[in-house]
Amino acid sequence: PPIHLVHQLAYRVKRVHLGEVRMRGPNGVVVDVIRYRDKLGYDRRCYRLSRHGAFVGEYKTPEELGKVVDLAELVEEDRQSADE
Repeated sequence: PPIHLVHQLAYRVKRVHLGEVRMRGPNGVVVDVIRYRDKLGYDRRCYRLSRHGAFVGEYKTPEELGKVVDLAELVEEDRQSADE
């Protein structure tokens, strides 16, 4: 693919992993990336799943999340538009 498409994809993936955007899917599914630092000082990340505003679960890897939700159906949503 053209290099500008590769850069755009890398930028969008980075935004998701930094928790700058949330992922929204069909049937009210929302996935937030939660970043935190544990007691030992390691940076950690988990994927918090909710459906229609109700907490469903937290998953440590995208593979675990993919067992519950079809990742191909998720689209990114800016936090600014979600808060409005």
